[in-house]
Amino acid sequence: MVTSKCNLPTSTVNQSRIGLFQATRRPILLADHVVKTKWGSVSVSGRLGQKHSDVLESILFCAELEAKTEDRRIKVLVDLYRVRKHADIASSKEVNKIIKEIMAAVVSVDFPSKNGGRCQSVGHLIDYIRHAQKSNGDLVTRNNPINRTQRPLWTIELGKALSDIIENDHWITQDPLPIAKISSGICQAIARHVRSHQTIPRGGWILPNLISLLIGCDASKQQLRDRVREVKLGNEALQAIGILVQDGRVNVEKMRNQSMREQNSYQREQNSDVREQNSDIWSRTPVLAVLSGTSGTSGISPDQKLQKHDPAGRGLKFAKQILH
Repeated sequence: MVTSKCNLPTSTVNQSRIGLFQATRRPILLADHVVKTKWGSVSVSGRLGQKHSDVLESILFCAELEAKTEDRRIKVLVDLYRVRKHADIASSKEVNKIIKEIMAAVVSVDFPSKNGGRCQSVGHLIDYIRHAQKSNGDLVTRNNPINRTQRPLWTIELGKALSDIIENDHWITQDPLPIAKISSGICQAIARHVRSHQTIPRGGWILPNLISLLIGCDASKQQLRDRVREVKLGNEALQAIGILVQDGRVNVEKMRNQSMREQNSYQREQNSDVREQNSDIWSRTPVLAVLSGTSGTSGISPDQKLQKHDPAGRGLKFAKQILH
């Protein structure tokens, strides 16, 4: 198993298109519910909605270390406090509840792989979560500036289904917080669908058709009218992230892509600052300092950095044991 600096997407294109998450913040419990779209299909047994998407995207966005198991499943090291903030959730209890519901869900996905062929996978999105531990059994912690205590970091093992989606699909790397702040589930689903497209249909998406795609073609006319009304009420929230709903059409502001790139660049700088400040994990462990880019060494290869900072290889053993 190889441990390295984290390089993961926030979400993927087909994860936002094929109906993996219900277009509501109050999802119902489904059993073998199948959704078929022109991009692919998914079968879901469990309770997955837009709040679950918020948390899952935040886990991937806030991941600090990653490792792959022998069967190519992904493990990540995360700070659940940061996950909660980027998912715009006030209570850690609610985050834990949502993670448990994600773990309980079983999904089956089928879509064209970016590597050729098809990605067909069945399994969980998250397999397990536990406290991250050092080689001596002590918990991996981070300073909590609010109450001057130590809060634990967590190891999360992604399920086979999500690991396959990440490996075979096109990546989306935007900060999940702007969409997580939207209080309407259908508006969040619209934002995620629009985010997955690089090009906009001429004239924009037709609002009723887009809603019908997101909530299912078998929805009643009354359900469709209710969701259209909900989108109109949430128009300001969508406009705040560059999505315009006007005259029954959904369009994207021309400056959205530029502003999102600037936002992502700023967020990457913030993430780098957080890693540099985490002296307990990154600075005191030579291999992790090198992997996180905080060693202050430039112009030499990673192998030379490791040899300089950790000639005995003790740091590498420690990094592997955190995500073992």
